[in-house]
Amino acid sequence: MDSLRYSSYLLIMIVVFIALDHYVQSQDDKNAIPINIPGSYSYSFFSCRTSDCEEVFIELIEDARYSIRCAFFELELTAMIDSMDNSQAEKTIILDDRNSIHRQYVIYDNRSGYMHNKFCIIDNSTVITGSFNPTENGKLRNDNNVLVIDSSKVAKIYDDYFNMMIDEYRYGETHDDTARNNFLDGGNMEICFSRGGNCLAVIHKYLKNASLSIEFMLFTATDDWIADILSIKNMQGLEIDGIMENRMISSYSMFDKLRYQDIDVIKDCNPATMHHKVFIIDDSIVITGSFNPSDNADNNNDENMIVIHDKLLAIKYLNELQRIRQLCTT
Repeated sequence: MDSLRYSSYLLIMIVVFIALDHYVQSQDDKNAIPINIPGSYSYSFFSCRTSDCEEVFIELIEDARYSIRCAFFELELTAMIDSMDNSQAEKTIILDDRNSIHRQYVIYDNRSGYMHNKFCIIDNSTVITGSFNPTENGKLRNDNNVLVIDSSKVAKIYDDYFNMMIDEYRYGETHDDTARNNFLDGGNMEICFSRGGNCLAVIHKYLKNASLSIEFMLFTATDDWIADILSIKNMQGLEIDGIMENRMISSYSMFDKLRYQDIDVIKDCNPATMHHKVFIIDDSIVITGSFNPSDNADNNNDENMIVIHDKLLAIKYLNELQRIRQLCTT
């Protein structure tokens, strides 16, 4: 009976895989107008449990000469706010309306969806992104990552998106969705913004093309397509393993479905929050940012997600995954 049940499930998954192939192709077609910007960039990775991620932001804010433009879901760290107040650079901060910081340079998003971004653009030359909310929990207790990218071309893409958000929040203007998908360095970097960028489809594309391994650290994930792709890749013999935030596991998450397929996914053991939104593919591609893989993030929230092809960066994220795994074995 178990053998028949497994064979039936395998047949269903093959049908799903064929359907998924057509789905991903259709989404690729929708995103067929990329901005191709060749050029070099450098970046630095920080784990917020082994580094002071607030200090990373403060140092860059204090060094700013011309402009500081940030978008945060939450902002409550006093030292970081003080560094903004004291800066002589031109400042604009976009916040979700759950915050209560009264400054002339603050703009609030009053939409029903979340302004869930976590990034800054400094002097039109540096972007700071990742999963870090500048809060006490984000700094002291939660597992998070910060990625600093030194590139005027990357900064320009984020700055254009920042201006789009300001136009909407202040003036109700909307923009062409093609501005929410961007490719750099011959496709070795891809940047996606939600509510038009089809960021879930971007994730599907990279997972579907994996040939060796898929590893992940996810605060929450409710997208059924991702669960199906991971299940199929597991059947094909790829190494699939990951960590999910314990308190976000429910009937809506993909955790139980993956465990049913004997995929090596575990609940995190941090008594606070495992807040990453990360995939590492084939030990060489990193997907990170503010984007939790869900329909709500894709269609209702303001989010940013970045894909980088780089083995050295992938190693840093894999080391972070192993650090978190070890918390469950000590």
